[in-house]
Amino acid sequence: MTDENTRLQLYRDLGNIESSLKSLTRSIDAYKAEANDSRGRIHSAVEKIAVRVVDLETKTEQLRQDMNDMQPLAAEARRWRERGIGAALGFSAMGALFGGFFATFGDRVMAFFGFGK
Repeated sequence: MTDENTRLQLYRDLGNIESSLKSLTRSIDAYKAEANDSRGRIHSAVEKIAVRVVDLETKTEQLRQDMNDMQPLAAEARRWRERGIGAALGFSAMGALFGGFFATFGDRVMAFFGFGK
């Protein structure tokens, strides 16, 4: 009977070990599935970030190209503004000269043309 009890105890112990191993295997499989899901979410997030980076790089390059295209126009506008300021100063100087001339010699000019005294 002792042999029989020992054998039964051995089968129970083997059954417990087998049950523990199956439980451990299920736990490992669950962890693997969870890890795969987690990696999948991380890869998806990284992919979204990569797409956004490429989009930003494209937009930045387009802006840079637009700025390079606008530089000659801006330089031309600056030159015309400077020319306008120079022309305004020139007309102001001519007006001041004409005003000074007319203030000094205005009665003589008017008399010459018959408008004066």
